[in-house]
Amino acid sequence: MATTVADVRYRWYMGPEARLLLVITACLLAFGIVTVFSASAILAQSKNLGSSYFFFRQLIGIAAGLAARLIKLPHERSLRATDTRPRAVPDITGLPTRNAVRALHKAGFRVTLSSAQALPTVPAAGTLLQPGSIVKLRHIP
Repeated sequence: MATTVADVRYRWYMGPEARLLLVITACLLAFGIVTVFSASAILAQSKNLGSSYFFFRQLIGIAAGLAARLIKLPHERSLRATDTRPRAVPDITGLPTRNAVRALHKAGFRVTLSSAQALPTVPAAGTLLQPGSIVKLRHIP
């Protein structure tokens, strides 16, 4: 399977929350490295290892972690990102609420729970909707 530019963009897309989390993680990582260096420099010198021995070991661990992150792992692509054709609402009659929600999510729909409806789903099973549309699911608490 050939990788396209769109596939690469999708894999590396980050929303604003993910970018903020990345910045916070980088700041904590930098703080941790400085802390490790300041706490272990004297210990390393006392063992005749050089003051930055533990600092470089920590950097090697960070590099290994980043390398592991860059390995392409299998993942499910969002249906909404790849296929925007209308699809049928699945028939979830008789399924427990959790399994029904999973089936609707897997079909590409968003789900809200409602206790004030007669049908298992609104719109009814078989209705064609765009991916990402909201389907109301009957939930009896």
